[in-house]
Amino acid sequence: IDCATLGSEAMEELFRTALVAGNIKGALQPIVSGQTRDIVGYELLARWENSGLPRDPSPMEFIVLAEKLGLLNDLMISTLEQTLPICRRGPEFLAINVSPSQLSSAHFVTGLMDCLTRFDFPYERLEIEVTEHVAFRNLEDNVRILSELQALGCAIVLDDFGAGYSSLSLLDKLPLDKVKLDKSLQQGTNGNDVLNATIRLIRDLGLKCCVEGIETEIAAEYVAEKGCDYMQGYYFGRPEIIRPQEEVRLVS
Repeated sequence: IDCATLGSEAMEELFRTALVAGNIKGALQPIVSGQTRDIVGYELLARWENSGLPRDPSPMEFIVLAEKLGLLNDLMISTLEQTLPICRRGPEFLAINVSPSQLSSAHFVTGLMDCLTRFDFPYERLEIEVTEHVAFRNLEDNVRILSELQALGCAIVLDDFGAGYSSLSLLDKLPLDKVKLDKSLQQGTNGNDVLNATIRLIRDLGLKCCVEGIETEIAAEYVAEKGCDYMQGYYFGRPEIIRPQEEVRLVS
């Protein structure tokens, strides 16, 4: 079996087994303050270890598989269960990615809240990241659910803004607290001008702004100077798989 057979019955069973066995690991990538460079939060990602394949599947491959199998909520809860015991004592926020199919699940909100309650993790320290695809699937229902989560204290974040169609109307339609700007806005002939204008727009709307894909000191200095609230990228740290012994380092 190779990664190329993703979607086959054998691959689906391999993923199910890996999820139950705990081989799908949570990984944390730091998010820093745009002004102080201090770590103020982490984005929770997923990595598949010890798959038994010639190459462990990438997130892009197995997230699609999890969605096809209806296991995205299970994957979210599994990685949260690994993460919350480590992060619950620190002041940093934790950002999780949520798909439109999860929002449409009848048990999504209750399952998420139950998990946070079990680990005594404050709702106010959780950020829900969604992409503009929430506009393509049941926008009205998605807005209702996101508003419910926001009322509980969670922050709502529009992720990857600038990567797709990036309709400006979404900034008004969704109950947002923050917008994460895709690294593509730093590229192109007029990249800096577009990025600068977008940061100003986000801040003028009263929203927090995070710039993703920061890979150099020059880029970090530029976006900080333009007033972004947060920065994220390999320059500040790559996603690291959670290990129990990392608790002291993460919560110190």
